[in-house]
Amino acid sequence: MPEIQTSELITHLLLSVIDVIGRRSSERYAIVLIKEVIGDLEKQYKFFKNINIQTAQYSEIEDTVTVTSKIDKVAKQDLCDGLRELLARIVSSAGKTAGYFFIKELKETMKTTYVNAFSSMDLDLDYLQLRYVVKKETTEQLDTTKTGVIRRFISCLVEILREEYSLDMAIEIISDVLDEGSTPYPVLDYITIQDVRFTQGDESIWIAPDMNEINEEKIGKALEHILMSIHTYEERIITSLQEKLVLRLSKKDYSLLEKWGVNFSLLVVNNTELLKHVLVVILKVLSRSKTPKYATSLLETIIVKVVPRFEFLKAVSIDTKKKTILDDSVVITGELQGVTKSETGRAIQKIMDELIKELKGDLHEHFLDEFKKRMTKTQLRQLEYELGVNLYIIQLRQELTNPKELEAL
Repeated sequence: MPEIQTSELITHLLLSVIDVIGRRSSERYAIVLIKEVIGDLEKQYKFFKNINIQTAQYSEIEDTVTVTSKIDKVAKQDLCDGLRELLARIVSSAGKTAGYFFIKELKETMKTTYVNAFSSMDLDLDYLQLRYVVKKETTEQLDTTKTGVIRRFISCLVEILREEYSLDMAIEIISDVLDEGSTPYPVLDYITIQDVRFTQGDESIWIAPDMNEINEEKIGKALEHILMSIHTYEERIITSLQEKLVLRLSKKDYSLLEKWGVNFSLLVVNNTELLKHVLVVILKVLSRSKTPKYATSLLETIIVKVVPRFEFLKAVSIDTKKKTILDDSVVITGELQGVTKSETGRAIQKIMDELIKELKGDLHEHFLDEFKKRMTKTQLRQLEYELGVNLYIIQLRQELTNPKELEAL
């Protein structure tokens, strides 16, 4: 593959910067900002004179950046020093519009080939992001009051939701969750999301000073409620919510929230535990109409049948001797190391498909309904949205193989 010219790299970088900042404010603002920063840097780094930023209002975005071929001859070290300074100035000048994870978002916007090309030139965007975060956390004096920690926590959630939906929708979701949760958790009445058209970033989140007098445990339970409500908002799971919070919250804030009792591990889907719970529920549904012996023997037979396709199920054993179905009727040896969520989901789907083929009469007709009743809403959402189990397809297959339905045809 031919080497990418420096002029092409810089063009792609600047267009990506316009894209990232433009999504938070406007492309026009991003273009003017970059033009001003480049103008300021021209005296220190002469090669910036080879970059022209077109600010005409009706120009196509692709036409706003022009980089001459003269820049291809600039020494790599000078080039990298200048670009590092350019990104630092843009982050500083844009402030909250750039955001805490601007460079990370920039990397995700750029094509991989260009990111790798910059890395080979010793312009590592991951390192720049890390350096920026460390510098920000060490130079800024964070407000460590309860209101300060909560404000940053809510702000992080708004930012995560903005990536999934839009800023307006993010504010609407948080507001709905606060309203819905204020009855069981009155402390949530102390938090108000203000109109984002007139405020920006943390300024849109107002927390009553009285919050500082509230017991930490009460605050923790209320914030945990917010987390779980957002995690499964309107049947749609926000994937990797815990990981995204770890990235955005400072270590100190994360530690304080855990100390208050916020259990972030509730957001993590454990494949092993969910698989075991599904199998136990299947056994309980089967044993309700038949005997525990029938239930355990049938499920064991089906698992043996699908093991050639899903070898990790060899770690699953069913106790066929128990007279009552309990949680320990299913044992999974060790964690499902290296098994992805989608693999676990496909295995569950296959087990349920094979199971339905074997069922007869009322048990066949009502199996899935009974299964859903014994699962919590959160577990069903995790099953469908995290593991990819398609319960609707299973329902259709159940109906298509139902003897009563076939007789009616």
